[in-house]
Amino acid sequence: MLHKISMSAIAALCCAVLSCSSSASAQSYNLLAPVAIATLEVTTEATDTTPAIVTLDGSDSFDPDAGGRIVKYEWEVFTEAYQWIELNQQSPQSPTATFEVPVAKLIERFGWTIEFRLTVTDSGRPAATDRDTVKLRINRPPEINIQVTANLADPDEKPDQDDNRNGLVDENEERYPFDGVVSGPGENGNAENEWYIRAATLLVLDASASSDPDSELADEAFRWERLLARGAASVTDSLPGDTEGKRMLSTDGDPNTPGTRSSETVARLPFVRGVGTQPHLVYYRLTVTDEDGASARQIVKIVISDFHDNPELEIAYPESDPDAAAEADRRAGVLAAGEDRYVVNPEAAQEGIELTATGEGDGATRTNSLVHTWSGPGVAPRESNQPGAQSRAEFKAPAGTKEGAVFSVQVEVADPDGLRAASFVELVVADTRAPTATAPDDIETSDGASGGFPESDPPTGVVELRGIGFDPDGDELAYSWEQVLNEAGEELGRDFRGSILLLAGSDTPVASFKLPEVARGGAEDVFVQLTVTDRWGVVDTDVVKITMSDSGDDFEAQAGLNQDVAPGSFVRLSGGFGSGPASAAAADDVALRWVYKGIETHPRIGQRVPLSKGEIEQGFAPGEWLPDDDGRYHPTAGGRLKNADQRFAYFDAPELSDFNSATLVFEFIAGYDSDGEKRADTVVITVADRSGTGFFSGVVKGPHHCLNLSLGGPLTYPFDSDGDGVADTCSLDTTRRATVARQNALEQLAVLNPDDFTVALLGSPDDPKTQDVDESAIGACDTAPEDLGDTGEDLARDLCARYARSTTATRTELIPSALTNAWQVREFYSGVINSAQFCTNYSLGDVRLYPFDSDDDGVADVCSLATTRREAVARQQALESFIVNFSAAELTRHDELVDLLELRGVGSPTQAQTDRLAALNTKHASEFDDASASGTIDSNAEAALVQAAIDALAAKSADAIRYSNAVDAACRALGSQDFGDAPSALARDACAPKSGPTGQPLS
Repeated sequence: MLHKISMSAIAALCCAVLSCSSSASAQSYNLLAPVAIATLEVTTEATDTTPAIVTLDGSDSFDPDAGGRIVKYEWEVFTEAYQWIELNQQSPQSPTATFEVPVAKLIERFGWTIEFRLTVTDSGRPAATDRDTVKLRINRPPEINIQVTANLADPDEKPDQDDNRNGLVDENEERYPFDGVVSGPGENGNAENEWYIRAATLLVLDASASSDPDSELADEAFRWERLLARGAASVTDSLPGDTEGKRMLSTDGDPNTPGTRSSETVARLPFVRGVGTQPHLVYYRLTVTDEDGASARQIVKIVISDFHDNPELEIAYPESDPDAAAEADRRAGVLAAGEDRYVVNPEAAQEGIELTATGEGDGATRTNSLVHTWSGPGVAPRESNQPGAQSRAEFKAPAGTKEGAVFSVQVEVADPDGLRAASFVELVVADTRAPTATAPDDIETSDGASGGFPESDPPTGVVELRGIGFDPDGDELAYSWEQVLNEAGEELGRDFRGSILLLAGSDTPVASFKLPEVARGGAEDVFVQLTVTDRWGVVDTDVVKITMSDSGDDFEAQAGLNQDVAPGSFVRLSGGFGSGPASAAAADDVALRWVYKGIETHPRIGQRVPLSKGEIEQGFAPGEWLPDDDGRYHPTAGGRLKNADQRFAYFDAPELSDFNSATLVFEFIAGYDSDGEKRADTVVITVADRSGTGFFSGVVKGPHHCLNLSLGGPLTYPFDSDGDGVADTCSLDTTRRATVARQNALEQLAVLNPDDFTVALLGSPDDPKTQDVDESAIGACDTAPEDLGDTGEDLARDLCARYARSTTATRTELIPSALTNAWQVREFYSGVINSAQFCTNYSLGDVRLYPFDSDDDGVADVCSLATTRREAVARQQALESFIVNFSAAELTRHDELVDLLELRGVGSPTQAQTDRLAALNTKHASEFDDASASGTIDSNAEAALVQAAIDALAAKSADAIRYSNAVDAACRALGSQDFGDAPSALARDACAPKSGPTGQPLS
């Protein structure tokens, strides 16, 4: 039963929630216990000065015994935090009690729910009792969250264009991209509700993130009130004074709807002169009221500051004869030499040149009041200069000025408020003439890889631009190439939508770029400008136009990513095509087709029992998934492939009975109908039975991540098949075939070299006479961690514990036996377990991993070991001691040291031998020199050290060749067994032949 009230003093709603629990105590003639029923109701509403009164009522309680009645009512506060509440009950026989609802501050402190318990006692003999509880749940007020944004307009924004290239024309976002918030709450001394923003911003007050802990907030719950506004009516009046039902206020009217320049009401504040002038501001109060009357308020203070813009200033091209009619005559003797830099010939510099500065203030008033100040050697301002937009000055080079002298002339303007701007020019006195730049004639070429200039067969796909520069004074020239907008050499702007060229050799006479693709059937003009610069900085430019036409060679079919799917699952093939830029009509002209190309099963058909009836029904039959009698595959896998002429074809993966996996190959063919030329791409779908091999391993953190999942070896790695950041199975860092071959090779080396394996596993035994321990020859058992999840009892009887540092047993006789024992496995029902290689097709790679039944249900669900994890890790590390690789650098060092000793013993060396010996001594002798440090191998002791190094390298080379040969043999023994590797991976794994005599497998 719910009770609702309105308590304006605490902004809360109270409701009663009924729950009861009875305990019967009927003995002898008191047959039935009483029934307690507790309710509550707000009987006095709160006012601004008095709290609400709640009445607890147990009068509905009753005694079911004949003639029975309730003789005692006991009310108590059951919530521990509210034990201090005082209940008013007239007497134990009164079923009601009252209390005052705490004020809002106390409710916020002690909690929003208060529980009360009623205990009733009946009149029977012996007396029986019952209890019931009732809760007062106080409605929590909403939580207000207000965000303020203010964004400045982009003066270069172009209407109805996707300026930010996000695929949408959003005028609010693109017209106002710059942040206009100066500081927010708590910043720069601001109060917690205070925001400083710039004038002329698109201002939005957004409270849509507000929430109600007890329910959803409707739009009607929001009410904004403008409490105070001072100044800047053009801005503050655009925000409404009283708005109900709006979560956001904006100077744009509706911030969710793109506006136009005429519909937006953003206005710039008038500038207010004077220091200490009070800023413009506006206060808003937001009230949010939930459906039951609880409300919350928050005030936002917006301070609007007019950050007045500095003036702008520029100096025009200097004029040697300002009274001349023609522009060329006015500039005679003055050459541009870069931005704000000019070369003036000595005659013009002696006679004087005129400089003109033009400034613009923030508004016409400030422009007309700009004060110009000129400075620099040889500069004399005109006496006629007055405050305003423009001023003039004359520059004359001082007497005795030498060629190459540089003079810096500056002018500064200040507006009435002290805001300033400055500009300067560099004037170089030199007698020079402008160079000439000559770019190639306009070029026409096909686009992409089929084009190129100069033309060649086959085409290069590259345009080479050869420029020529000439300087009449014989100066050395600098070259620069850049892409420009048009033949006039304008720079590319933000709104440029054409191809961007990547120019190589842009600072040389010959530049080049790779041709991009253009829209199908279309053409595009691009422009590249050559600039040559002489030693004084004087430049000349020339522009070449390159017209690129579509050649149609950029089309390609895209069959999508290879997939690894479960048997019976739905498989969607995702095809597409790439064609460079293309119109919608061109895309509609593309014809698509999926063709089934083949299957490979593991085990292969000829290596297993005949196909069952169920497998045949799944499509493992000639003419369907399997080829027909002539070796041909049905193009749609016997009709099982649907939508074969669409981008997204699909089929149901076949179930696997006696197959471990089936690899299906599909070809995607695409091309334009109009020209008939087609392209093809393939995708491989691997259907694998991986039931029980997935693990939730947490986030992948390192190569030993799977070590504690009973997978046994530090060379089994996490594999994240679905890219969700969680390792779901343990895999390898190389192909499964190569890992199986490597593991077989290591096992064979251990059996053939038991002494080496024993030392690697258990370390060198203690000296039987002195019992001294050779700390330099500890084994893998000594370093293997014990905290891998093994029990103490298991650790005490594994191989590492039984045979560690044994001096009484011939350990070399125990190792093969121990290895054999490790291969023994328990029998599980997990399909048919018929070999130790059962787990190799589950991307675990190691032939010594076995099925493990973790939950004892008779089904092997993961691949594990038949011994402790510590022993498995130690054994794997010992086996890996046979992995030895001999690098090309080590081979070179070995051969050079051999040559060094041999040449040292030559009695009458040739000049070539003498030079070779000197070079080898310089490179190696310092490593073996004794105290004499002569820089040559000149003693028997030193020669012995060199021979020892040669022997060590030769021994390492022999070990590397031994390992290489073992892996070679293991790879050949495996043949073409399918362990689930991709063909592309098999072509480059450790079982693929390599070149070079460095001891690498199959080298």
